[in-house]
Amino acid sequence: VDEMYDGDMSIEKRRLRAARARLFLNGQDRSTALTEEGLRPVLIIDEAHDLRPDTLGMLKVLANFDLDSRLVLSIGSCSWHT
Repeated sequence: VDEMYDGDMSIEKRRLRAARARLFLNGQDRSTALTEEGLRPVLIIDEAHDLRPDTLGMLKVLANFDLDSRLVLSIGSCSWHT
């Protein structure tokens, strides 16, 4: 039973990685398209302090992605106080 569970987790991890890769590439493509239209995309993240370290690492790579030495995406975090 443990072997089956480990195998299922491995498949699930692969699916999650594939989904993250698609999301990442879609973000880069969309950011590039907007930049080519003369727009500067900005991603604002609420509660960024709750993000996992691997997610923060992905955001860093996405933010450092550039097109002809121009930044394509700006990322910021915010706190909403009422």
